[in-house]
Amino acid sequence: MKIDIYKPVVLFLLPAVLAGCSSEREPFPQGGKAGLRIEICSSRGGTDGSPTLVKDFGMVLLDDTGGGYAGAVNPLHVTYGEGWIFPEVTLTETPCRLFAFSPFAAIPGKELPLSLVPQTDYLASGEIRLDWQNRSADIGMEHLLCLLEFTIEGSSACTLSVEGVPTGGTYDLAGGKLSAGEKGTVPSEGNTLLLLPGKAGNNRVVIRFQENTYGWLLPAVTLEAGKRYGYALSLGKEGGLILSGVSVRPWQEGEDYNGTIKPNK
Repeated sequence: MKIDIYKPVVLFLLPAVLAGCSSEREPFPQGGKAGLRIEICSSRGGTDGSPTLVKDFGMVLLDDTGGGYAGAVNPLHVTYGEGWIFPEVTLTETPCRLFAFSPFAAIPGKELPLSLVPQTDYLASGEIRLDWQNRSADIGMEHLLCLLEFTIEGSSACTLSVEGVPTGGTYDLAGGKLSAGEKGTVPSEGNTLLLLPGKAGNNRVVIRFQENTYGWLLPAVTLEAGKRYGYALSLGKEGGLILSGVSVRPWQEGEDYNGTIKPNK
């Protein structure tokens, strides 16, 4: 199998220099055929809110009928070293629909299985349309899940599990639809937990903090993909947990809060 290695273009170079480098590396595509190129693949989430490079991911290439793109063996595994490394794909006049996802999995079609046990941060892109005259893919991925973060008395030194929530599901890359699977218990390894987006509420949360175990009910909420929900809890006089505040913001560092919800006193 032939492998292509493409180095990403440095955007601040002068156009003349870019044209010269591109010309020396590869002739301008002619004759209705050209090789697929990847300019960049990133997701939001840098410490300053800037994009973060995704160096290992999968791609599914389809035509407008929903079938696999001619000559492509789906899914394609893409890695980054000296440049982007992936199996060669020749684009023609036939439009190509590219869908990217992370982490890579050898999925048989266009549906990506999701599992929350163990916890996995799934990313996916929207549709990117290409052809031989528009062959460079600039891929941006978004979180498919939402993140819940718990603190007790300002401390993150706790672990938890949530009962009665979907433990997995599937995501249709082409349709952009997420379907939830069977419900069960989803445990965390720390004070954060990944869940599928959707309606939740009155789910029992078991929290372990300072060698004690507490039971607490999650308030009604509609969880959105790519959002981070912060639950600030405090210890009550009778030994239970009291909700002191809920914050909602984009799931990426360096962003302002979308809003803050204070419970009624």
